Amino acid sequence: MSKTHFILFAPPAHLFEKNDIYTPFSRFSYIHGTYIKAIADCFFLSNKFRVNNTLHYYTFFKNSTYIISFDGKKLRYLGPSYFSASNLLLRALTHIVNPRSKKGKLTPGLSVEKIEEEPFIHIQKKYESKDIFLITNRTQTKKEEITTQLSHEGAVFLFGYQKKNKNWKEIFLGDIEIDEQMILLNYYLDLYKLC
Repeated sequence: MSKTHFILFAPPAHLFEKNDIYTPFSRFSYIHGTYIKAIADCFFLSNKFRVNNTLHYYTFFKNSTYIISFDGKKLRYLGPSYFSASNLLLRALTHIVNPRSKKGKLTPGLSVEKIEEEPFIHIQKKYESKDIFLITNRTQTKKEEITTQLSHEGAVFLFGYQKKNKNWKEIFLGDIEIDEQMILLNYYLDLYKLC
């Protein structure tokens, strides 16, 4: 079975403390909470770990674009909880700020890449041979249309991205948060046996 790529465009990164994770209704959880939940939701559905999924978490730090990648086949130390996902994200962000830091040591399946070009161009080049789907709040997609659109294995799904290429297909999953879109998309992929 081929890999399914999830690309998540997150707000600009800032280093946070572990205490921020456990503080309810903090500015941190308001801004980053749904994105952190989406990390775990990409890999867990009904307590089953989805090894064929790869999540690319695009973020910005000091005018540079970084991709934090979570590779399901190699990933360790990720459980289905918000806290587990936030600890892995904290490790990757610490690595961006200070790659030599012991707290920023990357674990198996977790990688960080700095890209020089705009994300739109990077995606076009890297995934030019794959079907790219933009998960959007702009259009209405009927459920039967989702079935035909999800007919290819190894697709790429973009969450939270505003630009659109004419060759990309749009899927509307509802006016819901990004983490809920991730859950619903995984449900559809399971339903149509594409992951």
